[in-house]
Amino acid sequence: MTIEFACHQCDQRFRVADDKYGARLKCPKCASQLTVPSREIGATQIAVRNANRVRQHTHSVESPSSATVPPDATQGPPPLPVMSVTPAAIGSVAPNIDIHERAERALAIDPTRVSVPRRVIYAQGILLVVVPLITFALGTWFGLLLSRTADTAQAVAGPCEFTGRIVLLDDRMGTTADRGAVVLLVPQDDRPEQRLPVDRLKTGEPRLQPDELEFRALQVFGGGYDVADINGEFRVRLPVPGKYYLLVISRNATRPRHLAPTPQELAGIGRYFLPAIDLLGDQDYKWEPIEVTGNLNRTIRFQD
Repeated sequence: MTIEFACHQCDQRFRVADDKYGARLKCPKCASQLTVPSREIGATQIAVRNANRVRQHTHSVESPSSATVPPDATQGPPPLPVMSVTPAAIGSVAPNIDIHERAERALAIDPTRVSVPRRVIYAQGILLVVVPLITFALGTWFGLLLSRTADTAQAVAGPCEFTGRIVLLDDRMGTTADRGAVVLLVPQDDRPEQRLPVDRLKTGEPRLQPDELEFRALQVFGGGYDVADINGEFRVRLPVPGKYYLLVISRNATRPRHLAPTPQELAGIGRYFLPAIDLLGDQDYKWEPIEVTGNLNRTIRFQD
């Protein structure tokens, strides 16, 4: 096998045995000191120089259309002769390849290979191990968290009940049942399509039956209703836990004259019931926001 390469000064081509890679020799044409390159670099040198010579030759024969072009101008420049170098003309193998050789080796890049520092490979290997572990741990943690949240939500998301007792306090701090008091709950974050009429919701009216219009409207709207029994006890069934407004109207306690409903209270009640002042009448009442997170029991007191 042989190595072909070219002089970097005069483009003289040489052919030597491949065991002379790295040896020093003197160009007989221009006296430049050369180092025998590898077979691949030598082939690259010759290909580059041939391409340059073709471009130079083509440029030299370009002329206006009126000029006569020699018949062989398009055939390219004649190839340079290849000089075979005898072993006696080649010096010993150079311990260090000169700067031209290093530059030519740097230019001879294999496009099918990529040079990557070893520390980058190590870092990528570590990331390939650590990232999946972190992702798995986070996924497991979020899965457990969502599972617990879903279990909690499932435990409280069903229908719930607001129960309790409505009593009247006398001067001796004794209590009696407030039979006939009305209990209404309406969701804070919703409004009915049409405000509910109050004629059948007032105190003193017979208890609403499930098939009556007002009762069904409250159920569709997400609210609840009940009337305290002989013991003052009530039970309101709500579709879901949440934030509600509680309106309790006493049947037996009248409102002091100096405690008239405020405009804010009438406006709040009036968002759901029309007219609000007729629903309250002269009876004492309680209007307040509450949060129901599950079954809730409460005692409501009025002053007799």
